[in-house]
Amino acid sequence: MRFIDLARKNPGTLSQVFLTISLVLFVYFIGGMGLLLDYKFFTGGDLQASEISDFTSILGNNRVLFWLLLPFTLVFIVFLASIKWIHRRPVLSIFTGRELFDWKRVFTSFFLIIILLSILTGTQIFFSSTFEWNLNWGKLSVLLLIAIFMIPIQTTIEELHY
Repeated sequence: MRFIDLARKNPGTLSQVFLTISLVLFVYFIGGMGLLLDYKFFTGGDLQASEISDFTSILGNNRVLFWLLLPFTLVFIVFLASIKWIHRRPVLSIFTGRELFDWKRVFTSFFLIIILLSILTGTQIFFSSTFEWNLNWGKLSVLLLIAIFMIPIQTTIEELHY
């Protein structure tokens, strides 16, 4: 069944939409407070940061990236739960109008992007005379975990909302 047909079959009421939006906004703001609380506890209660560079200089890039992406992860969970239990629709219905999710299409797109980015990065490294290798496995492994798990969730929830 197509997405629009499913929406016509089970139209959401105003109260369902309002409750979903309220829950999503509540969780987003609660999740967004994590960065401020971490900064406050790390600096001993001195909340002087006004720009993102102030946070990264104290907490580090990976930690700030985690705290910036955490609200999207929480919103993703609440949004899927809202679709399932408040709107009483199958979760698959917000991703596709098909009976099954097309993983082949996802992985094909993923590998095309990886190949394109690898070619562009390799070209930039090859033709740049100022490129300097600076590898720190501890920071890279944390960044890799954040990039693999949290960034796809963040982009997915943005696509679902907009």
